[in-house]
Amino acid sequence: MKGRRWLLPCFRQLNKKITLLMIGILATLVIGTTVVLAHYAQVVSKLPPFQIDPTLPDQIVLNAEQGLGQCHWVDPEIVSLPYVNWAYDASTRVSGWCSIEPQSGVYYWGAIDADIEKARKLGKRLWLQVLTTEGMTPQWAVEAGVQLVGSRGGTPVPWNETYQRLLRRVVHAMAARYDGNPTVEAIVMMAGGCYGEMTICNAKQDEAAWLAAGYTDARFVEAVKQIIDIYLEEEYVWEDGSRTHGFLKTPVVLQLGTGLYGWEAARKPVVDYAMEKYGMRVWLKFNGLGGQGKVDEIYAAYNATTRVGYEPAPSVDFVNNPDYYIRLALDHHSSYLCLQDTFFNVTDAKWQEARELAARYLGAQIVFRGIEAPPTVSAGQEYVFATEWVNRGTVPLMRARRVGIRDIPVSYDIQIAFVHRPTNLPVFVHNFTPIVPTTQWYCAQPVRIEHSIRIPPSVPPGEYDLRIALVNIAQPEESGWYYYRLVNAELADGNGRYTVGSITVASEGTPFPTGMPTPTKTMTPIRTATPTPLPTATVARTMTPTPVRTPTSTSTATPTPSPTLWQTTIILQQGQNGYTGAEDTYMYRYEPGKNYCTDKMLKVGQKQQIATILRFDLSPIPANALVTNARLELYAFGWSGYDTTIEAFAILRDTKPCEATWNQAANGNL
Repeated sequence: MKGRRWLLPCFRQLNKKITLLMIGILATLVIGTTVVLAHYAQVVSKLPPFQIDPTLPDQIVLNAEQGLGQCHWVDPEIVSLPYVNWAYDASTRVSGWCSIEPQSGVYYWGAIDADIEKARKLGKRLWLQVLTTEGMTPQWAVEAGVQLVGSRGGTPVPWNETYQRLLRRVVHAMAARYDGNPTVEAIVMMAGGCYGEMTICNAKQDEAAWLAAGYTDARFVEAVKQIIDIYLEEEYVWEDGSRTHGFLKTPVVLQLGTGLYGWEAARKPVVDYAMEKYGMRVWLKFNGLGGQGKVDEIYAAYNATTRVGYEPAPSVDFVNNPDYYIRLALDHHSSYLCLQDTFFNVTDAKWQEARELAARYLGAQIVFRGIEAPPTVSAGQEYVFATEWVNRGTVPLMRARRVGIRDIPVSYDIQIAFVHRPTNLPVFVHNFTPIVPTTQWYCAQPVRIEHSIRIPPSVPPGEYDLRIALVNIAQPEESGWYYYRLVNAELADGNGRYTVGSITVASEGTPFPTGMPTPTKTMTPIRTATPTPLPTATVARTMTPTPVRTPTSTSTATPTPSPTLWQTTIILQQGQNGYTGAEDTYMYRYEPGKNYCTDKMLKVGQKQQIATILRFDLSPIPANALVTNARLELYAFGWSGYDTTIEAFAILRDTKPCEATWNQAANGNL
């Protein structure tokens, strides 16, 4: 059956799972006390403890959005080190506002372009910023009305309207030039205070000046929120009608700090705002490893939601105990860490081990452990295989998917390819999202994934390399962000895939038994110190051979074999495997003409004055499918505190969620 099904109330973009036995649909919805439904999955707030498994390989591999970086400038000698992944510049010459915009509306990008070229040639990533503090505000901006406060050259008052207007102009100019540049990994924000952090320079010395400028924690918090919006807004209309935008593709880094009075008063509300509104578009960095202050709770809440990391504070204890503090960052599930050149220039063995420890374990570090697959398969028949993986790193493997203006973490796909060795060209490529998604591949916990596919009749017979990969399907294949680099560097084919065996494809109709294959040789036998239960995702498959027609020279009637049924699971989740068929909205009785399809929340209840609509396009379900089970998974974001029964109904009339209101089902359809 093809078509669409409507549910009321319902939920957007989560795990909507439909289990079927080839043929119709029966949908059930079970909800407890939900009154407000969030659009996004609430990620596990606490990851399993980080642990180092000495049996796993120790190669250092560099992937985007993680690893060890160099702070404060781009030194090619440091950035070229095999364990350094990225760098950012904080010098006046390259990143100072006074250098980037020496005259109002006149920009000089030459120094930044030169740094980008350095990083590109080295195959590394770069973070950019425009520094406005510590004497880097141009004099013309001060004369235009930007108010500076405090010592160290002065910090612009973040709630000053002139400052926000001019900051928006230069940040949007930077976005127009660099947003989406493959070498530019992130943008460091000017988050309201000294060094661009959420903190006030010399708080005790400058307290009187800040109070005279109108400082309160609440005012500071609101200003930082406004600055975050400046960096990420999709469009701003200027007085003359021109339009600009912030960074729509490249994430920004919020440097955590304390404001003037205390840790949580100024920090937590800003972090919660950024994460709720923008998700993975905002990364978190605390510039205090080895110094005062802790971010344990914030990192525990968000290290599976976005990238979190550290920059060290200048302390003797950090210099003397790098192993302790690097391990602390790993235990907090940091994705990245940056060090000033001082810490790269220390040559003793303790520091060398600490730097390599950080590079080896920060972020997701995926080890391929082996494959079980049949050595032969016939075109047109089912191909069943199992792969095993383990993540030795600090965080699960996740990529960003845009939902509205927010990026949420979703799984990488597994890719399997049959590659013609002489030409290095694939004759068959299949991507699939593992049922144990990579967002649940936790540190030192092996994962086994079983999967079944049908080899197209168009695959030519022959012997091929069997190659696998982890891929970010949201990125173009030619980009440096599509393939994820595995720890198994010795298996790499140089094009993003990893050779794990061979496969012989016979012509269509050649009988080969289906079912679980005889294991091929495991390409990477890795000892595990203690057997660990494996999360296993099993796809049911045909247990009898596919009938093969045999040509006959007579016209004797032959009984037609009954079709073989097999059970499988289809997941209808927005953005997964290319699915884009989910829509939703809610309707409010006392705003009868308003549509809420772009709102952050889905709401139901309030004495039956708010109702929600959800639409699924069911065309991915085969026309002859028999659905034996269907489940809709919902996440409660908030509720009124007492049990509430919520019912679901099918909507039989033509309705469009992004046009539906309390007064109409769709435009022109009351």
